[in-house]
Amino acid sequence: MLTEYVEKIMRNGISNFAKQASKSEQEVQILITWDDANQCPKYKKLVSGEPSQEVTFNQILNVSFDMLNRGAIVGQFITTTLDRYSKELNCMMSQAYILIALENRGQDDDELCLYLYRGKEKVKQLDLEQILG
Repeated sequence: MLTEYVEKIMRNGISNFAKQASKSEQEVQILITWDDANQCPKYKKLVSGEPSQEVTFNQILNVSFDMLNRGAIVGQFITTTLDRYSKELNCMMSQAYILIALENRGQDDDELCLYLYRGKEKVKQLDLEQILG
């Protein structure tokens, strides 16, 4: 259930960012990184042809205030995941990234795809279950 909920949040976030930028959903991605200074995950909106832009979890949710505190809950899972993968990849947490994209794979709905990166190197594709444990 949590997996479907988080997938819906990410899909909606990409869709909203695409509408704001007048781009297709395949031209928008969300990047999750680690903020060493604040010791928490941070999020970036990547839009084809535009510089990356930091966004908050509330912007991904498309809300002004997150009364359900979803950002904190998801942030805990992301922190654990980035910590685990940074150890697996033998790198600092700030060098491990998760890229989230909608890709058209010939189905009716675009598929939500997650990729693990170490720096600029794509390491592997993930599923939400791996992130949410």
